[in-house]
Amino acid sequence: MKIYQNACFSDFHHPGASVALGNFDGVHLGHAHVISISKQFSHFRFFGAITFDPHPRDFFQTPRSPFHLTSKTQKEQYIQEKNLDFLWHQTFDRAFAEQSPERFAQDFLVQGLRVGHVAVGPDFAFGHQRSGNVQTLRHLGERLGFGVTVAAPWIDEDGTVCASTTIRRLLREGNLKKANHLLGRPYTITGPVVAGDRLGRTLGFPTANIPLGSFLPPHAGAYAVTIQWRQQRHHGVANVGIRPTVGGTQERLEVHLFDFRNDLYGEDLSVSFHHVLRPEMKFPSLPALKACIEEDCRRARQFFGDI
Repeated sequence: MKIYQNACFSDFHHPGASVALGNFDGVHLGHAHVISISKQFSHFRFFGAITFDPHPRDFFQTPRSPFHLTSKTQKEQYIQEKNLDFLWHQTFDRAFAEQSPERFAQDFLVQGLRVGHVAVGPDFAFGHQRSGNVQTLRHLGERLGFGVTVAAPWIDEDGTVCASTTIRRLLREGNLKKANHLLGRPYTITGPVVAGDRLGRTLGFPTANIPLGSFLPPHAGAYAVTIQWRQQRHHGVANVGIRPTVGGTQERLEVHLFDFRNDLYGEDLSVSFHHVLRPEMKFPSLPALKACIEEDCRRARQFFGDI
């Protein structure tokens, strides 16, 4: 898959393509549905996706609060798995945000990328102050000569509409199982391992501390997790929260890996959340905290079948 980043239209070599268009944060099952629709038209030579960088919410939101379900690298990886020919990251800046829906379609889609067909989700909005919707896009496609397909909402067997906002709500509420179901994979946070206060090592459970960055923190508590490190998968437990027992004030992610002895400082890890063990708790003492971590580890090992 060819990735276009900060590219000029003259560098684009996939004219007449059928494209999936959207932010695609999470690349969840609903997004996969839109992408699959863009590939249903076999008479097109190329198939691709167009997304925005930074996410418009990052651009407009001040101050910023973490909300991302995927990093840019993850988004590229998950979209690449859909076997597309290209991914175009469109720089989202003031000039791009302030253009009208007509200019977006004429200058960007038609004159710039020369698209043949566009697939979008049912809530797609575009142009200055989100003044264009899917009906606007249809009318512009008819006038300017590109096809438009609006995907029906992707709804699971329980009647839940798959959307990034829904997945964010589920994660913050602690419904990891449902969130993972709609994502089509375990929720995964990536980042470098940084130095912590070494309290876990003092308790006998050394941890890798990973900044949450712009990722949405899941509901505060303990989780059974896996990490991907140097093409290897390891089981462990993670804690997300402020650590009230030791007077913490900022949310952080700490991961203890089972039977692991390597030094991870500075390494990039992917932490995948598989199962909720318990909510965050304030313990009366460090020995009480240690006993609970021991139980968390036992239950996580049981979940992964390590016992």
